[in-house]
Amino acid sequence: MSTPTLFVGIDISKEKLEVYFQNKSFELLNRPAPLAKFMHQLLELEVPVQIICEASGGYEEALLQSAHHHGVPICCVQPLRVRQFALSKGLLAKNDRLDARLLADFGQSIQPRLTAPTSALQKQIGELLTFSRLLIEQRTAVSNELEHFHSAQACRLVQKVLKSLQTQIERISQKIKALIAKDTPMAQRIQRLCSIKGVGFQTALSLSCLLPEIGSISTKQLAALVGVAPFVRDSGPRCAKRSIRGGRAKLRSQLYMVALIRKLLIAMHYVLKKPSLVPS
Repeated sequence: MSTPTLFVGIDISKEKLEVYFQNKSFELLNRPAPLAKFMHQLLELEVPVQIICEASGGYEEALLQSAHHHGVPICCVQPLRVRQFALSKGLLAKNDRLDARLLADFGQSIQPRLTAPTSALQKQIGELLTFSRLLIEQRTAVSNELEHFHSAQACRLVQKVLKSLQTQIERISQKIKALIAKDTPMAQRIQRLCSIKGVGFQTALSLSCLLPEIGSISTKQLAALVGVAPFVRDSGPRCAKRSIRGGRAKLRSQLYMVALIRKLLIAMHYVLKKPSLVPS
């Protein structure tokens, strides 16, 4: 008979972690050294352990890296899933200690899939991609305001800012391509994705970084992860319209543009085949 897994619930904040396991709660600094010491303590236990935590705006990265480095199984789940789990149990109160205990209970009941480790190179590419996206958003915002400036001095300053942003975006793109060249599996995956009509380098890169589950789960599961799966909402005789919900918004918005461009290309091809459809 296999030994049951001990689930460790950890609620994460910027400075500290609230840990719950073996019916005990304690605080731990969210720093590499205390985390490494805690991982060694878990490995010394005579039972298999698994850490359950929530995505916390990036503050969970130190914990994930430490757990993966020391070989401790860990799962980072969506906060909404844990909150809905709490509501299903009638739990309305919320604080760090209660959340840590709730995470351990969630892991014991649901036993979610483990979070796969990310290589240092993939992490670096992902961070550069995120920064590039921020610069593109800034460039779009500044460009949209350009038409509202009329003085020559203001226009020159805006153009200077736009030129600087474009230079930084191109520089980051070159750095990303250089890093991809060092990662043969990622380079091959991006090449395969680019062979799909309508998928360019940026979209293929986003898919590789933001959807690493490609190839390991079914297409229906991938659609749900991205947030493009139309879920049923039926009840008795009522058959409601299917709609999407949840998923990874940044990736979904990028794939929307790919689908829109592909739709326009198909429409243009159809119209060129039948010129009579073009309105006079």
